[in-house]
Amino acid sequence: MNETLVIVPSRGRPKNQEKFLEYFFKNSVVSDVCFVLDADDEFKYSRFDRVIYEIVEPFMLNEKLNIISAKYCDDYRFIAFIGDDHLLQTYGWDQTLISPLLKKIGISYANDLYKKEELPTCSVISSEIIKCLGYMAPPELKHSYIDKFWLDLGTAINNINYFDNVIWEHIHPDNKKTEVDPTYLRGWSSQSQDKENYAIYKNTRFNEDVKKIKEIVEL
Repeated sequence: MNETLVIVPSRGRPKNQEKFLEYFFKNSVVSDVCFVLDADDEFKYSRFDRVIYEIVEPFMLNEKLNIISAKYCDDYRFIAFIGDDHLLQTYGWDQTLISPLLKKIGISYANDLYKKEELPTCSVISSEIIKCLGYMAPPELKHSYIDKFWLDLGTAINNINYFDNVIWEHIHPDNKKTEVDPTYLRGWSSQSQDKENYAIYKNTRFNEDVKKIKEIVEL
């Protein structure tokens, strides 16, 4: 077992799994990978060796992340989310991203060639954060503003780490690298509600969550 578990939810994109794993196995050093498939869609996917598969109900993204991260956070020192529309192009990307988290809990992210430093659209997170808060991101979020939470939280606990030279390329419609599909549309459907819910969370519980983490580590 490695130190890091990479959670990859996927729906309607069996070809993405093959491409993702090609890059994952070529460039990962200290990570295992878990594909999270929907019960009404999993039959479309081949099963590959050295891949953990979890079958869940067709929940939205954040509920899947919270369920699977809670299941594995006692087994892995770090939990990562990386979308199935990413290509891990830098060898040893995972070793580099966990390096600042080995001595101090926090969050790291790489250059997706899209949002870059602006947002950690994917992240590697110390499992202690998930155990402390009880979630990978606030459960009132469905799909959007998860990355904003990671950025705000990592900044507040003074351990957010961006690596411009580590590439996990985001193949996304907004940067014209792929076409819109039903999975993108499903995710975008909650954007306005997620924006409102995150604003409420930020104004009510965010400082409490930061305090909880600060109580378990010297920051």
